[in-house]
Amino acid sequence: MNYSYVMGINNIDALKQDNFKIKSFGNNYGVLFDDNKIELFEKYICETLENGFWNEYLGKDKVFIFKFKNGDIKKYVLNNDNEKEILKLCCEFAECEFESIDKMLRDNSFYAETYYAGNIIDNTFIDFLIRAKKSTYANSAIEKVVESRVGSSDYNYEEIIDNKKYTYHDTYFGGIKFMGEEVVYCDDNKPIWGMNYYGITYDDALGEEAMDNALRPALMKVGEDRNIIPARGPIKFENNGYIYTFKTNGTIENFDGIEQVYKDNNLIYELHCSGGIIK
Repeated sequence: MNYSYVMGINNIDALKQDNFKIKSFGNNYGVLFDDNKIELFEKYICETLENGFWNEYLGKDKVFIFKFKNGDIKKYVLNNDNEKEILKLCCEFAECEFESIDKMLRDNSFYAETYYAGNIIDNTFIDFLIRAKKSTYANSAIEKVVESRVGSSDYNYEEIIDNKKYTYHDTYFGGIKFMGEEVVYCDDNKPIWGMNYYGITYDDALGEEAMDNALRPALMKVGEDRNIIPARGPIKFENNGYIYTFKTNGTIENFDGIEQVYKDNNLIYELHCSGGIIK
């Protein structure tokens, strides 16, 4: 399902005729529609949206369509690379300052009652995830817990927040070539978020050295770089001749990413990950 709070439209009748679900908010509208109507909705927005307005719809992706005062149209699918540009346009079009895209959308009552209803990905969850990651593998002083499966290495972190028990568990197999999974549980051991990953060290001789000088220090900076989701480390980190990079597509609710470490301009380590909400 997709959700859109529509402003800058004089006539919503065309969408009503095409069986979109519509709720009126004065001169604005809350619109609900399935994925098979995305193309029809975008066409309608591009044709009828007044100049100087934008529209967004939230579903599997967060899509923004801006119609400039001269009639030009620009479409964005929100990701880490364009978030600042989208936020800047929203502030310019609305002639006010928004703290972030996420807060702007969450403060909209229509989205709060629909798209975000029951969505556990909030600031409480994000802050817990960051603390958990800094209190497990990334922190070399933290010991592993009892293996959960034969041959696995495991870390566990728990907190009680607002009378809810949050548990983070990371389990992986292997060493210089490894695969693993992180899962966050909330209340009654219900899984709510997870990430799978596979990593490989191309230069075995630098395996532990790279982990100690680049990977773990970079992972301890999770959440500090606001330009990337807190799934691994920052976009870039340099230490003792090592260069760490992390790139992602999507949001913390649905993403994939690639993590790399270079030494003397040579790629010595790479990890691929993907994850998001579990329902």
